[in-house]
Amino acid sequence: MLHFATQKLLGGPNHTRTNTGDTSITPTDRSIACLSVRFPLEFDFSDPNARSLVRKQIEHHMRLCTIATSGFEVLFSTVGSEPLLAEAASHYMMTSGTSPIRELSDNMDQNCINHGERGELVELVAALLIMQARDAVTKGSNRRWIYVREFMESLLGASAAQTTTVLPYKVHSNEDKKTLADGFKDARMWFNHVVKIQKADLINVQYLWRFITRGAMILCANNQPGVDIVIPVCYSDNKLSQGNVTAILIQVKNNQTFGENIRGYLFDAMDPFHINLFNKDMRSPLPIIRMVFALASKQDVVKWVVRPQALTSTRQTRATTRQSEQPDLYTSYDLWCAGISQSTFPVIGDDESALYQKILDRTRFPGHGYPVSKVHEVEYPEEVAKSKAGLLRSFDALVAGDEADEDPNPEGGLQRKGKQRAV
Repeated sequence: MLHFATQKLLGGPNHTRTNTGDTSITPTDRSIACLSVRFPLEFDFSDPNARSLVRKQIEHHMRLCTIATSGFEVLFSTVGSEPLLAEAASHYMMTSGTSPIRELSDNMDQNCINHGERGELVELVAALLIMQARDAVTKGSNRRWIYVREFMESLLGASAAQTTTVLPYKVHSNEDKKTLADGFKDARMWFNHVVKIQKADLINVQYLWRFITRGAMILCANNQPGVDIVIPVCYSDNKLSQGNVTAILIQVKNNQTFGENIRGYLFDAMDPFHINLFNKDMRSPLPIIRMVFALASKQDVVKWVVRPQALTSTRQTRATTRQSEQPDLYTSYDLWCAGISQSTFPVIGDDESALYQKILDRTRFPGHGYPVSKVHEVEYPEEVAKSKAGLLRSFDALVAGDEADEDPNPEGGLQRKGKQRAV
């Protein structure tokens, strides 16, 4: 079945060769098909090549057409939640030595991938990091379930060793005063692709177990407050049900104002009752894990947020000033991950840090990384290329903020101009 699914996804039986029977299928088409079935990519139809690319994905690579008018003036499409196709994509990219982050970076250079009006693609970058950690655990096996402790070790490397000592920041009852390794000893996850939801209500435990049956983790709706990514977790070895499901909640930041210092209010925003993960009347909620990915941080660091009374004398772990004398409404283990390098996420390959940084720059500064020379096959001197990039940004000066204040100087690169504010 996996072999058949791979053929269907890649558009033919000769998927390991570039000269297939259908010469219209290119390696780019295949890489986009593999990325799309695992991650909810959206396409930028301002690019003239996007429409033909999407049509080929529908025709040859199992993409679903949802709306189309005569002549294809209007064309909307999506990818269904298909765990078998996602597993086929994972297996193909792993056996062919293809790097998902490199493929995403290369296809962004073709300007067909939409990074979102508010840089929502950064959440996809975080999801890719998470998926790499999952793939590393299952590599070379047919496993579906992975334990939370395995996932944390794969994602964070040596920093995950503290799971054997770190206690929860929020504590609901004395029974919850366990290390993360003990508290989540039997907790397991199954996901091999990402589903983007449109309604915030779907991250309630009433529905989370259904995402586990589909092998999906959740990318939250645009502008959903508090949380960006939800990984459903089956908490114990009991039968899968809404009473046995909790989650890892992740908030992703691509702003340099979020650095190595912990911002407690970001964790407060991931209150499981406020975001509707747990129902208001739930008396004994299962423990959760909350993580903040401060990807634009200039410093690389991983910090566990601990209760002040749990600080060690060495003070290697910093704590926030949040504390309550009363029992908390829920139990949570909080973790701050700053930076986008192997120091923070060892799962990143030796040659992949620059690719991750490139995509973050593209989502933070739209137009900043527009590859004029590469896309239009025109070679510019370095100084001229910088000036053209600056011109692309300056056209949107009213909404671009500080980045638009950098204007090209024909005699010496870019210079900082005085800030101007609209009134």
